Formats: sequence, C-alpha cells, structure tokens
Amino acid sequence: MSLAYRFFLAGILFAIAGMSLGTYMGSTHDFTFAPVHAHINLVGWTTFFLFGLYYRGDEISAGSMLGEAHFVCALLGGVFLPVGIVGAVTGNASLDLAIIPGTLLTLASMVLFLAVVARAWSRQRSDTRTRFAKAI
Repeated sequence: MSLAYRFFLAGILFAIAGMSLGTYMGSTHDFTFAPVHAHINLVGWTTFFLFGLYYRGDEISAGSMLGEAHFVCALLGGVFLPVGIVGAVTGNASLDLAIIPGTLLTLASMVLFLAVVARAWSRQRSDTRTRFAKAI
C-alpha cells in the first residue's frame, strides 16, 4: 500500500476515533475529554489526511526512507499524544507519561515533513535549472 494511502487510512481511523469520542461526550454531557477529542481530530485526522494528499502528489518523496520515517514517527505520535492527554486529564500518572514522547514524536514528524518538502523543493529547483540549461 502506498505511503499516501497509509496516511489516508490512518487519518480515517483517527477521525472515527475522534468522532466516536465526541459522540460519547455529547451523549453523556461530560466534556472532560474535549482536549483528547481535539488532538485526535487535529493531529490525527487533519494532519494525516494532508500528509496523504502531499505524498499522493509527490511520488518520489513517498518512496523515500524519509517519507517512511515520517509515517512511523507521525503514527506513534498520533497514538501516544492523546493517550498522554487522557492520563493528564484523569490524573493517571502511568498514562500521563505518554504525553512527553507523544508530543516529541508529533513535533519530530512535522520536522521530518519539513525536510521532505524542502528536499522536494530543492529537487524541483534543480530539475528546472537542468531543463533551462538544456533549452539554451
């Protein structure tokens, strides 16, 4: 399965989890887990779907080791961060420990994405210069 579709699939699973939590909170009128719901939807559904769209358009980056590392880092961060927030909200110290690696992995995944985009931009500039030089 391509990197783009793995991001899409993970994003959809995060969306289902976030929407399910939101439905639960609405039906019970208990919004204790609102920060968890928000992070699942934003870090999970939104960023994963946007990452998938990017990789769908940039097949070279999608086939790179950097792209693969980005997916693993983002997925781990997307799981650990909400679990850590659950721990922080409920006072569960063992779950709360997940917030630090979750935050760092989520941040690292965005830095990796920056590197992916920067490499693609550099590659595109190089290709443009080569085409221009051949045209002259």
